[in-house]
Amino acid sequence: MGLRADRRTSIPLFSGEIPDLRRAWASDAPAVVIGTVTGITAAAILVAPRLTTIFLPLLILLWIWARWEDGGLRAALPRFDGLAISFTALLGFALLSSLWSDYPGAAIDKIAMIGAIAFASLTIVRLVWGASRQGVVRASEGLWIGFLIGLTYYFAEAITNQGVRIWLVNAIHLSPELLQPQKAFAWANGQLVAISDAAFTRAATPITLILWPAVMAAQGAIIRPWNTRIALIILAVAIPTTFLSPQETSKLAIVVGLITFGLIWCTRRWAARLIAAAWVVSCLAIVPAALLAHRLDLHNASWVQPSAQHRIIIWNYTAEHIMKTPLLGIGAYMTYLTGPERSADAIQGPDETQPRKLSRHAHNFFLQTWLELGAVGAILLMFAGLQVIRRLSELAHGIQPYAFATFASAAALMSASYGMWQAWLLALFGLTPILFAVGARALETSRPTVFGSANQKRTGRP
Repeated sequence: MGLRADRRTSIPLFSGEIPDLRRAWASDAPAVVIGTVTGITAAAILVAPRLTTIFLPLLILLWIWARWEDGGLRAALPRFDGLAISFTALLGFALLSSLWSDYPGAAIDKIAMIGAIAFASLTIVRLVWGASRQGVVRASEGLWIGFLIGLTYYFAEAITNQGVRIWLVNAIHLSPELLQPQKAFAWANGQLVAISDAAFTRAATPITLILWPAVMAAQGAIIRPWNTRIALIILAVAIPTTFLSPQETSKLAIVVGLITFGLIWCTRRWAARLIAAAWVVSCLAIVPAALLAHRLDLHNASWVQPSAQHRIIIWNYTAEHIMKTPLLGIGAYMTYLTGPERSADAIQGPDETQPRKLSRHAHNFFLQTWLELGAVGAILLMFAGLQVIRRLSELAHGIQPYAFATFASAAALMSASYGMWQAWLLALFGLTPILFAVGARALETSRPTVFGSANQKRTGRP
């Protein structure tokens, strides 16, 4: 949208160089539509993350349309490889766990949703990676511009205590009944005066996942030397914006992503092995780690933030329940349905700031997997993650730092954030690989002598 990476392969729709805009639109309509919707998506989900459930299927349909138009839809044919097998096994076991759960069949729609998101996301990734440069450059332009707009909005909201949204609500005279949940909004004399941090906290989550795809998109879609400058601007805005947010997990995720990015640039082989080892430990050792953190009294340590103290208590209580059904778990989705029941006998010690109880979710994907699917589910999750890591290791060397930084950020969010059955978060995890493929494909096609397979053993393909 404006700045271009390759004058020979990109139609300059958004510049003044077009002699006939209608002719350009006719030849590039699908790419322009996808680029526009991608930009709106990247900005909108930083305002309201729940919109991800709307924009993900929309982008899926648009990419199918675009590849249908250019005759490349055959690339969407499914591949029954290690990645597909591992995810199918994990979802299949989750479905099987309904047989011994307290509410048989209650998780079927949730499991179907995850399966649909995973299948659709992997399919669109293949379609994006097979697209021409002209097919992805518009989406890349939309991605980095939309993300930067969303970051700017979030930054303004952070420094004004959501003043932009408050002003907008008052300016258009929205009534309290139209804003949900009503308990999140404080009114005085008919004017909105404050908004709860809950939704604002959630909006920080997409920043750490879209950051690296957006940086790649800027590097690949903008003409040199502006591509590197814009990429650095995106990083320079994203990092302080994240640290202005009230969500501590996003701060952890962006730090983990930055460290991972640096490690991969320094030593790809050993960094990939270290990431794989960290994933295995997260999947298999999370239960003793949760118990140990509580035994060390970290939930009462003054240097531990209150939100982290609360999580340590939840993690400990979750780990104690895991020990009752360690092999097969209590069944998929049962944390949400039976958590309050299992917390009925919650106690609070005299030296504790929070009662010992479960939450509607464990605030940790790895612990929640153990609780609901037991050791079998944890092992299947471990193999699924290792298959993703193996696939990332096969990407072109120039793309790997961005790939592993995105994966590490996602793993950090999984370790201390929301529950694994929340639709908006699952949609975000499905959207991230698609946006990553857009950025990676733009970067790969912008410098084929660096990223192409002719000079490397890496194929650069997902």
